[in-house]
Amino acid sequence: MLMKNIFLIIAVIAIGVLLFGWNRFFGSEPEPDAFAYWQDTQIRCIPGHQNLEFHFHPLLAITVDGAAEPVPAEIGISPNCMAEVHTHDESGTLHIEGLETRDFYLKDFLAVWGRAIERDGYTLTVLSNGNPVEDYANLELGDAQQVLIQYETAK
Repeated sequence: MLMKNIFLIIAVIAIGVLLFGWNRFFGSEPEPDAFAYWQDTQIRCIPGHQNLEFHFHPLLAITVDGAAEPVPAEIGISPNCMAEVHTHDESGTLHIEGLETRDFYLKDFLAVWGRAIERDGYTLTVLSNGNPVEDYANLELGDAQQVLIQYETAK
């Protein structure tokens, strides 16, 4: 009888360890950080277009001495993820999307692109919906906003 009780206690302990400890010791690896950041920026890199809380499209145009300079396609897109601020084509449409609402600025897109806004030998003018912008780095981006970056050869 005593042997039966000891066997029963050991069986209960073993089942408890299996039920409560299995995942701890033999479970799957945790999910990778869903909020990894785009290379050397504070812009999140999201896995795709699912479960987005926001998605909007400002338009960016760049001119150099009056001639249009295309905004490259696939800025902020890699095989693994896309930056919250990215392009798909050369239309100048910026795609700003993410999993939680927050503000985005021109400097965010430029950081993802890996470009400084200033260019040696040029004067810079930034317009937002036709209005001059002094603090262009902190220009908050909005849906259907038209941003123009103009470079003119310095004289």
